[in-house]
Amino acid sequence: MGTVSHPAAGLRQRVGPAIGHHIESSYLILSYHLQIAIFPTNTLDIGLISTPFDGR
Repeated sequence: MGTVSHPAAGLRQRVGPAIGHHIESSYLILSYHLQIAIFPTNTLDIGLISTPFDGR
C-alpha cells in the first residue's frame, strides 16, 4: 500500500481499514473539490498580488 501522510492516514489505523478508507476517500474528494473551487481565484491572486509584494 505505501505510506501516505495526510490527516486520515493515522485515523485509518485506529478505526480499521474499511471505515478509515471511507473517511480517507471522503477527505481526498472534499479537498479535491475545494482545490477546484479555489483554484481560479488562487491563480488570479498569484498573478495580481505576488508581483508587487515580491521584494518582501
